[in-house]
Amino acid sequence: MNITSNDGAGRPCILVHSHNGQPVAKESQTFSRGVSYTVTGGRAPRTGGSTGRVWVESADGDFGEYFPSVFGMEWRVTDKLEPVQAVRWNNESEE
Repeated sequence: MNITSNDGAGRPCILVHSHNGQPVAKESQTFSRGVSYTVTGGRAPRTGGSTGRVWVESADGDFGEYFPSVFGMEWRVTDKLEPVQAVRWNNESEE
């Protein structure tokens, strides 16, 4: 399943790998500074100056929220999705 979220203007966005534009799959493995993480979700940018966030879990069970660029990812607006509701990393719905 791809990671999707609405941006601050309500447009549907998808999280993609910056180098090839391919969607990032939920529960996929990614690396930063030699550490492996599992991508658990994210939030598209809320303002024009934001890059959004990516939520990950490390191998030892720690959860974190990072800029997408830390993992070579970015949010892109897409017209191929229906509007979605973002889910926070702790599985609470976003209001």
